Amino acid sequence: MSEVFIKTLNYSRRLSRFKNRETIKAVRAIFSQKPLHKFEVAQIVNLCPETAEEAKALIPSLENKLEDDDLDEILRDLHSKKTFQ
Repeated sequence: MSEVFIKTLNYSRRLSRFKNRETIKAVRAIFSQKPLHKFEVAQIVNLCPETAEEAKALIPSLENKLEDDDLDEILRDLHSKKTFQ
């Protein structure tokens, strides 16, 4: 394996928020019926904001897509998946 490949692999392992396949499937299921673009989902998962207000500040396109209560519920689900994996 090349040195670049190994460095890339190590980098992605370090930044990985969710470690096992079951957790990743569960995270995908959270977003399956939501009116979000793939980019928005990726940003939510990567940034892991704690509140709807923080999420909308970091990802302005969320502003008119979800109510704060719905977004807060999604964020709580993500946090619990991350904690209990």
